[in-house]
Amino acid sequence: FCAGVFIAAVDQTVVVTVLPEVMRDLRVGAGELDRAAWAVTGYLIGFTAAMPLMGRVADRVGHRTAFLAALLVFMIGSAAVALSPDLPRWLLGRGPEFSWLVGARVFQAVGGGAMIPIALVAAGELVPENKRPVAYWLVGASAEAGGIAGPLLGGAITGWLSWEWAFWLNIPAALAVGMLALRTPRGR
Repeated sequence: FCAGVFIAAVDQTVVVTVLPEVMRDLRVGAGELDRAAWAVTGYLIGFTAAMPLMGRVADRVGHRTAFLAALLVFMIGSAAVALSPDLPRWLLGRGPEFSWLVGARVFQAVGGGAMIPIALVAAGELVPENKRPVAYWLVGASAEAGGIAGPLLGGAITGWLSWEWAFWLNIPAALAVGMLALRTPRGR
């Protein structure tokens, strides 16, 4: 579960170092940073909105099922972000539009934001009471480490690949996390 929290947190900040390329590809001018900031803000809004609801959902359907659903939403959202320059052309016959990226980021963030409360619920159920503080610390540390790693990974990715790869790489990472999550007990 901590690995899922880590990759979701990476996406909070990875966009910071890929944003100049995103702006160029989606025709957002250098004087439009207030508009470009929505690539970050949209993720934070979706992330924050999902958090209070998903702990309760995990209580109802079980932490593993809820976590796997959150991973699926995160993966679909990641693919949508990577495809966002092309989606308006494919669906509407128009050129790239920045709003498609922002919408995809919000959707992606709902899955990412759901992972933190679900990981906390899982820690409360799977870890003996005397070791829960360490489990909770690991969840928090995973979120913070992801936030720190995001710009570093984004810089490395844009140095070797295009910005879309910052989001395409989420898919194999999330699949690996999902495979690990399938090995945990179902829980409530």
